[in-house]
Amino acid sequence: MEFSEPKVEKLLEEAGPTLVGLPTKHYRYRTSYTMKMKVLGMGNESSVVSDEDIWVSDRLQDAGLSVWLRAEPLRTGNEQLDKLIAAGRGKFQGIPLKMVAVTTSTNSKNNKQTTSRTTMEVTELDTKANVPGASFEIPSGYEKTEVMPMPQPGRQP
Repeated sequence: MEFSEPKVEKLLEEAGPTLVGLPTKHYRYRTSYTMKMKVLGMGNESSVVSDEDIWVSDRLQDAGLSVWLRAEPLRTGNEQLDKLIAAGRGKFQGIPLKMVAVTTSTNSKNNKQTTSRTTMEVTELDTKANVPGASFEIPSGYEKTEVMPMPQPGRQP
């Protein structure tokens, strides 16, 4: 797979509604890129446009939320896709409480469009829960094992 012409545009930033008792900021982004795939010698090219509405709160500071607050985005091994992910990573400060993404992919050969809609929403949140910080510590003897290692450019599997 090859990704090219990545573009991330901020379309909107405004005060959002209160969600699960927390004030939010509403962002709208448009991410677009061209994706080329080659499988068994056959090629396919599509233009992809994803419109995302994101409602974020900066009022959550719990250690358990660090899963979503990683210093670096995950890496796939595909340099172009990693750049696209990193561009989207800097979109907002805080924790997303609701996200709606509408992604449209247009095939360059037959102009056929495929649209998908993904929604994530926090519907319940107990901000008074008392979870010890030790619950989030990595146990001694823990070993990381990759289920499906991603190939690294220039390295033999």
